[in-house]
Amino acid sequence: MNNPVRVHGFAFVELLVSVVIIGFGLLAISALQTNALQATRTAYLRAAASEFAVAFSERMRTNTGDSIYRYDEDNSVYILAPVVACYLQAASNTALTDRATECAKVTNTSQTAIMNADVASMTQWVTDASGTLPQGTWALNLLRNGAVASGITAANCNFSLASGAAANQPCSLQVALTWQESRASAPIASISYTFR
Repeated sequence: MNNPVRVHGFAFVELLVSVVIIGFGLLAISALQTNALQATRTAYLRAAASEFAVAFSERMRTNTGDSIYRYDEDNSVYILAPVVACYLQAASNTALTDRATECAKVTNTSQTAIMNADVASMTQWVTDASGTLPQGTWALNLLRNGAVASGITAANCNFSLASGAAANQPCSLQVALTWQESRASAPIASISYTFR
């Protein structure tokens, strides 16, 4: 009587199927790694832009005595610090209509010198960071009621905390940075930092 021969091992078809499954798995891992690297790059760009915006706002805040407003005791009202108008004159597309007049009220020449240095430094930072923030640009915006203000005077930003005073929302400043993500098809990215 003939005994059937038992074959041990894998069939060729089984081997091909396992190679295809492993290949798809490796492709998926490769795509996942690529996406993770792109997300890491995007996070790095956002962190760098955020650092630039906060650094400029802190320099500006330091130059204005930690407040973009000063209190006018004669009229019991908070008014926009004149040096803020100088910053807006130097670095804003949407600034006060009376910014030159307000900037001329700055009597402390060191404040004006510091303001000029701050604006030049920020422009230089963004220019030097072209490797970090490709095609980077920046702007200082004046916000009123949460929107970029245009065609207003410094008096429009005045406000009072006295009872019975007209409710006026104080203005705030926004440092906005934009850049092009590393992929050509990626949209222009931006980040902003708003402060009072």
